[in-house]
Amino acid sequence: MTIQSSTDGPGVPGRGKRPTAAADLARIITARSAWYAVNASVAGSSHERNGRPGQDASGCRRTHNGILLAVSDGAGSAIHGGAGARRAVAVALDCLYRQRWQPPGWAIGCAMAEARRQVVRMAQARGHRPRQYAATLALAVVRDGRRYAAQTGDGAISWGDAAGNYRLAVRPQRGEYANTTHFITDRSWQQPEIATGNGVMRLMLTTD
Repeated sequence: MTIQSSTDGPGVPGRGKRPTAAADLARIITARSAWYAVNASVAGSSHERNGRPGQDASGCRRTHNGILLAVSDGAGSAIHGGAGARRAVAVALDCLYRQRWQPPGWAIGCAMAEARRQVVRMAQARGHRPRQYAATLALAVVRDGRRYAAQTGDGAISWGDAAGNYRLAVRPQRGEYANTTHFITDRSWQQPEIATGNGVMRLMLTTD
């Protein structure tokens, strides 16, 4: 899953994420800040071999002076990871929008915590373990000329300039063992650090 947002129109959704006819493509143009957003999701080879749909989710929401972005990827080992990812994105974006007048860094922390709480609550209500809904979560807020971002998991968040040159703003999180990471449903979950940037013309949020 890749979501790219920029002030100069939609571009290529990201290296290695070739959109197909089945890809979910969306475009949002904010009325005042003229930010564009494009997202694309393509099922991985393992999902195709096993006849399973992708387990990632993404969303965008505009505000009067910016844009809110979220991406999530359900753990491949979690039977309900896709449901966890969808709930995480929906809850996080709703929380970010409700807290749009608050400091963005604080709002991102609130959205992360609320997404975790709601995914865990959903699992418990269905008689399942939270681990069965494990998902990563990456969030970004553009407001009043500044960019804010944070994530739990092994995705990546990058800042870009007008020429399309990107640099990593938030690095993927690695778990204790190879090919493992952290999820919002982890018992040891902690609030991630907030990355900030000025003069950023583009943002890219990707899952692994």
